[in-house]
Amino acid sequence: MKKLFLFIRITFMNIDLEGSEESASISFPIINHFGDYVEEASHFLANIKPNQPLSDFEIAKLNEFSASLNNYNAKLRELSKKSPANQAKVMGEHAHSIASPLFVFQNYIKFLKFNQFEQRSSVEEIEAMRNSLGLISGFIKKLDSALKLESIPIIPTNIQLFWRELYQSIYGFVSTDKLNKIWWGEFNNSSKICPMNKELLIEAVSLLTENAVKYSPDIVEEEPLSGLPIPLILIKCQVINNHFQIEVSNRGYGIPEDEGHAIYRPNYRATNTKDIIAGTGLGLSRVKDIVDIHNGKISHSDKRQPRSVYHLTTFTIQIPIDINFEG
Repeated sequence: MKKLFLFIRITFMNIDLEGSEESASISFPIINHFGDYVEEASHFLANIKPNQPLSDFEIAKLNEFSASLNNYNAKLRELSKKSPANQAKVMGEHAHSIASPLFVFQNYIKFLKFNQFEQRSSVEEIEAMRNSLGLISGFIKKLDSALKLESIPIIPTNIQLFWRELYQSIYGFVSTDKLNKIWWGEFNNSSKICPMNKELLIEAVSLLTENAVKYSPDIVEEEPLSGLPIPLILIKCQVINNHFQIEVSNRGYGIPEDEGHAIYRPNYRATNTKDIIAGTGLGLSRVKDIVDIHNGKISHSDKRQPRSVYHLTTFTIQIPIDINFEG
């Protein structure tokens, strides 16, 4: 009965995709079905007993999962060709990312299927397959979030107005006992117009500020010569070369050099802090998604400070301004 239900579900998905002129409108149901099926496959793996021969049913079921997951990913690629440009790019990129862990999952199934000795599944093999499914699930969730962000309106906004609202929002976002950590850099009072969604961009800067607060020590250091306190967290906004640039800097533990490429991935935590500071590893991923829908860029720098145990870490967001408008 379960196989019949699966056949009907996959067949329905194929008909819906091929016959629809509004392909983009069905992307969310397909993504949700994809995610549900990955969860079903993961649950099935969890019930396979390691170091015991696999039954014919288990081998057949794993093959079924492999074929069906491959089918879902192929449909994502098809759907991306019929979607608006921004959605097509996002869907194509995620379908490409899903292909790698899916390939690993399928190869382990082939290994189990064609094992000439005994069709036994070791703990390591099952764990590797579940890890592959976990990666696929993560990409699906990120795709769902990214597509929802794509539907949010981007409106030409006066930068000076954004700065005022950001200032007010940060002080409402950060807990009172941490406010003394935050310093504000000078703002050049630009009257330029920047296409943005104010609420989302404020959320992105607030998340960066929250991270800066979390990873900054409570000890305030002083400049060796002047004796003045060094800002623990500095927020700056300015217009540079037709870009609206926002910087959030903090003095703290820094980011390991070989992990800089990974910190924007969902659930990733830097190894030098994950055991001493609580977190989910989702904040920077969310920030990057928000920056991406503004056609912007996010980057970071990290420098060990002289005569200090701390690093200066700066995250920089750059959003293109609209040069055809002047506020």
